[in-house]
Amino acid sequence: ACASADWSSRILDRDGSMSKAAKTPAVPAVEKALTILEALAESRAGMALPELVQQTSIPKSSAHCLLITLERRGYIHRNDKTGRYMFG
Repeated sequence: ACASADWSSRILDRDGSMSKAAKTPAVPAVEKALTILEALAESRAGMALPELVQQTSIPKSSAHCLLITLERRGYIHRNDKTGRYMFG
């Protein structure tokens, strides 16, 4: 079973029951990719892989694969001189 996000337990319908969105499990890879994007969004100078791993607690191999995917899709880019990832 997929791990659900911490915030999902707080999603309630108007009658106070748990919403359908909260009952649906999260997709771990998407959660990790969004965590990486959120970390990069907070960093003005971008972040190197070791910094991202330390800040997000995402395993290095997973973070690297996600960064490559995000870079190939054009969401982020890697500065060749500094090795830091950033938006754009």
